Amino acid sequence: MGKNRTCGLVGNGVALKLGAIVWIVSIQSFLMQWWIASTWPKPYSPSINFISDLGATSCGILLGNIQHAARYVCSPEHHWMNSSFVLSGITIGIGAILLRARLMPGALGFMATSLFITSGIGVAMVGLNPENMQIARHIVGAYLNAYGASFAFILMGISLAKQRLNRRLGFFILGFGILFLLFNILYTIGFYGNLPFLSLGLGDGGMEKLCNYPIGILLILIGFYALFQKIHPNIPLTLEA
Repeated sequence: MGKNRTCGLVGNGVALKLGAIVWIVSIQSFLMQWWIASTWPKPYSPSINFISDLGATSCGILLGNIQHAARYVCSPEHHWMNSSFVLSGITIGIGAILLRARLMPGALGFMATSLFITSGIGVAMVGLNPENMQIARHIVGAYLNAYGASFAFILMGISLAKQRLNRRLGFFILGFGILFLLFNILYTIGFYGNLPFLSLGLGDGGMEKLCNYPIGILLILIGFYALFQKIHPNIPLTLEA
């Protein structure tokens, strides 16, 4: 009976719609960042400060070097930001599980779902380990999120591109997944190799946002796409283009 109920949820599109809503909730991260940055005693610099600075639990100047600028950090509402990171991680993982049957079928879809869950775990690690308290775990979480999501979108795009009704969506997601991956590779090499020109003139903070913001934006767009699709009970693994 439990199996039949699960099949019914997939067949009538309930899981698809719930997953879509869960991914749309990703917008909370952008709203929270905007609000928390506005509470700083001194202006938050999008090009110098990192997203993680919004979750730092203490105030002070973090020293830089020749390649990386020193930055002021003081986030009075850091607890809200760290809670937002954890919520983002939960929504990425749960949304992927709910959307899997229709948007990520087959072996590629399973791998994509697993990578989305990995990405979500990474975001949660960022929130549970603020940069000024557990920097090693924080960095591991940040890279699990960035690279996990990039590869997840690539595999999701390939999986969808193989479906007749979702081919255009698949190529769209695949293209952006490859672009996200390239941005992350540039950022990683530039930051740790002390090659500031790889930041594309955006600064360390700006380049970090170029790597991270598109992930949330694409999750939201996919969520809206799935939310407004007609459901065909007899075609369980596809959407209407």
